[in-house]
Amino acid sequence: MKKIFENIKNNFKKNKVIYIVCFIFFLIMLYTHFNTFLANDDLSYSFLYRGNDRIKSLGQVLMHQLADYKEINARIFVHCIVQFLLIFGKNLWAILNPIMIIVTFILIIKLVKLQTSNFNKLVSILGIITCFLLMFNYKEYIYWVAGSINYVWVLTLLLLFVYLYFRYGFSKYKIVNILGIAILCAIHECTMVFTIVFIIGNFIYDWLKNKKINSNYFFYFIGFLGSLVLLLAPSSHIRMASDEMWNNLNLFQKLWTAIPVVSKNLFNLTDIKNVLPYIFIITILISLFNVKSKCSYFLMISIIMNMLLIYILKNDWFYFSLVLLLAIGEYYSFYKNKRIDLCIFSLAMYAVIYSNVLTPLYYAARPNYYFYIYIIFYTVYVINDKKIVVGGLKREYIANFLITIPCCLLLINEIYVYTIIGNCHRKRLEQIENYKHNNNEGTLILEEIPQKYNHYHMDINNPTKDWFTYRYFVNYYGLPQDVEIVYKQGEKI
Repeated sequence: MKKIFENIKNNFKKNKVIYIVCFIFFLIMLYTHFNTFLANDDLSYSFLYRGNDRIKSLGQVLMHQLADYKEINARIFVHCIVQFLLIFGKNLWAILNPIMIIVTFILIIKLVKLQTSNFNKLVSILGIITCFLLMFNYKEYIYWVAGSINYVWVLTLLLLFVYLYFRYGFSKYKIVNILGIAILCAIHECTMVFTIVFIIGNFIYDWLKNKKINSNYFFYFIGFLGSLVLLLAPSSHIRMASDEMWNNLNLFQKLWTAIPVVSKNLFNLTDIKNVLPYIFIITILISLFNVKSKCSYFLMISIIMNMLLIYILKNDWFYFSLVLLLAIGEYYSFYKNKRIDLCIFSLAMYAVIYSNVLTPLYYAARPNYYFYIYIIFYTVYVINDKKIVVGGLKREYIANFLITIPCCLLLINEIYVYTIIGNCHRKRLEQIENYKHNNNEGTLILEEIPQKYNHYHMDINNPTKDWFTYRYFVNYYGLPQDVEIVYKQGEKI
C-alpha cells in the first residue's frame, strides 16, 4: 500500500501541471453542468415504458430496457446507465460527466506520450481543452444526459481500450481480451465498427510485419460475436425498416446519396462554428511539409486546391475527395515516420463515420464526436512530435502564452453562456411553481433562452404541444395535460 501511494505521489509531481489544469477545468465543468437542464429525450427516458410513472429502481430500468430492446433501441447496456442516472434527475450525471471528460483528456495525453518522445505538458493539456471547447456543434450532445453517455462515455471506454492496446498489446489472458472486445462490440454501433476494423487492421499489420500469422487473433475474433447483441435485436430491424423510401434504394443509390452528406457533415468548411476541420487540415499540412518529398508537396497542393473547389463550386462530392486526400496525406506521413499503428487507429475512426452511409440515419452527425476527439489527439501529437512547441525554453514560453489566451477566452465564454442558460432554467422552475400555486390557470409562460445559444443545449425552447416529449414534460413537472406553454424572452440577465 505504501508503494502504491508513493507511485501516486511521484506521478503527481511529474505531471502536476496536467493535473492542476484538469482540476481547474473539472470545477468549471461542474459549474456549467449544474446550469443545464434535462433535454426532452431525457424526460421520456425518465418514465417507465414511456408511460406516466417515473422510474425509481434498477429493476424497473432493466424491465424498461428489455422492452426497448425489442421495440425501440438495441443499446441496452448504455441506456441502462442513462435511465439509472435519470432516477436522480441530472445531479449525479452533472458530477460524473465532467469526470468522464477529464478521463478522456488524460487518455489523450497518455496516447500522445506513447507516440512521441517530445512533450510540452502545458501546451498539450491546454490545447486539448481549447480544441474540446471549440466543438460548438457538439455541445448539445456533451451537455445532454442521454447523448453524453452514448458518445462521451462510450468513447472514453474505447480510448481506454486503445491506450491499453498501444501500451501493453493484448494481455496474456485470452478470455479477458475476448470479453473486452465483445463488450465494445455489444454496447454501441460506433464502438462495434471501430473495434472490428481496429482488430482486423492490427491482425493484418502484425501478419505483414512479422511474416507470420498470430493465431491469438483468431481467439480475439470470437469477441466480434458481441456485435450480435446489436445486429440481431428486433428493435434494430424495426429501425432499419422504418424508412421505406431509403429501403427501396439499391446499394449504389444509397452510397450516391449518403457519401457526400456524411463527408460534408464531417468537414463542413463553410460553417463558421466548425473550427476543428481547419485545425486538422493544418496539422496534416504541417506533417506533410516535414516529410519534404515530392509526393508530400503534391499532396499539400492537392488538399489546398480541393478546399478551393469546395468554396467555388459548392459541390458536396468535393468533401469526399477532401476526406480521401487528407487520409492519404495523414497515412503517407505516418508511413514515412514508421507509425503504421496510428494509420490503423485513424482508419478505424473513419470507419465509424462512413459506416453510417448504409443506414437511413446517414445524415445524423453524432458519430462525428468520435472523429473530432481523434482530431484533438492528432493535433496534440503533431505539435509535440514535430517539435513545434518543444526544443527551446523561449519557444516553449511563447507557445505556453499563445495557447493560454484562447483557452482562457473559451473558458470564460463557456461560463458566461451556461450562466445565462442556468439562470433561464431557474427562472422557468420558478414560473412553473407560480403557475401551480395559481391553481394551474391560464397559459404557462416560460423564460425563452436566446436562439443564438441553440447549439449549446438540446431543445432549448421546447417542448410545445406539437412536440413528442410534451406529455413527459408536463408529467415530470406535475402540470396538467392540457396546459398551454408559451416561451417569451424575459428581462436581460
